[in-house]
Amino acid sequence: MRATLVLRLFLWSLLIFIASVLALNFRLLHSLELKTINIGATNRYRWGGTFMKLQEKPIVPLHLWAQSLPETYLKHCLQIVDRLKKAGAKVVMVPLTEKGGVTAKVQALLEQLQKTGIVVFADQEKTPNNYFDATDSRLDDPKNWWAQHPAFRRIPITWGVSTIRSAPMGVLLRFVPYRFRDFHIGDTLPDVSLQVLKKYWGYSDSLSIPQTSYTVLFGDRQIPVAGDGYVYLKYNFTPDYRRGVSAYADIGSDSLSFQSWTRDSVNHPDSAWAYYKDKMVVIDWGDLSPFWSYQQSFGWRYAQIIAAIMEQNYVTRSNEWDLLLILFLIIFLAALSYRFRGTFVLALSVVLFVATIWLSIWLFDNENTLFDPTYVLMPIILCGLILPVVRLTEERRLAEETIKSLKEENKRLRGGPQE
Repeated sequence: MRATLVLRLFLWSLLIFIASVLALNFRLLHSLELKTINIGATNRYRWGGTFMKLQEKPIVPLHLWAQSLPETYLKHCLQIVDRLKKAGAKVVMVPLTEKGGVTAKVQALLEQLQKTGIVVFADQEKTPNNYFDATDSRLDDPKNWWAQHPAFRRIPITWGVSTIRSAPMGVLLRFVPYRFRDFHIGDTLPDVSLQVLKKYWGYSDSLSIPQTSYTVLFGDRQIPVAGDGYVYLKYNFTPDYRRGVSAYADIGSDSLSFQSWTRDSVNHPDSAWAYYKDKMVVIDWGDLSPFWSYQQSFGWRYAQIIAAIMEQNYVTRSNEWDLLLILFLIIFLAALSYRFRGTFVLALSVVLFVATIWLSIWLFDNENTLFDPTYVLMPIILCGLILPVVRLTEERRLAEETIKSLKEENKRLRGGPQE
């Protein structure tokens, strides 16, 4: 039995290893990647919790509640920017959503916003022919990293591409700092966060942004880039937005009104606007959120990105040991399958499965390390399901041979005919 069992375990382990390596190299489980870190995310990253403490940062969202056409929306933004400029805000990020409607009025509003001197436009549309939202897996392919000028280059404006990626109710954020390209002229385009910080720190518009395969140099800061071209980070704080104001548009008249969050601000409205002095502000328009919640809003997510760049607080992706882990786990479980019964190996596989997921969550939450266990879990599952069956089959074959041998021996002893 031993020689036959060893051979069968070896062959099946080899097949599992080949299948796991093929899945890893060709990313056959792409739809399952980066999912485990979101287990229990709502409780782990709740408002004011351990990982989302209320903090005041130089970047803050200002919520705009309005359902408007592009022209009306830009009028609201112009009114908000004027108030913020009077309050002393240094930079205001204005997200744009549609380029098909660049009418003369829209173009005039864009020019007025640009003339304020504190506006940076965030382009949402990722390609000339397609709109990819933050959950679209096609943005994993650098071939789709193209954008075009929000006003079709008719007027000069300060703008950047919104390259942010995140899952619904997920805790992981990622963006492409400096690899998108202009569809018409081929120039490399920065993410809008770099444009905002460039204006905030007083850098020249012509600031050179050198980059290597794994680093983008932005001023005196280094932005680490993973092998897939993305920068990874997570939610680190709850923006202290309640000291400011929110903007509301009346549905009937489209007039804009402002509401303060605190009682003191209601009695003294100027104090609410004073909160924005020397800050970067993101106009957080609710219509931009494909899965609306405060923590998933455009402004909250860019507050996390800009704060991470300022504080050099990133998540390090660490999956370079996946191949060795796959090999070790297969050898380990195959050796145990040879020594122990299948039920033990199956139970151990379940324990390893849960422990691997727990380890990935712990590393992400406590060590800012992103270990995606998707392709490591695959051999654990396959070994836990297949190797016990291989042993059971071999035991059954041996038992059948033993029974047959005993029957033959019994007949021989009784002097009966041999089969």
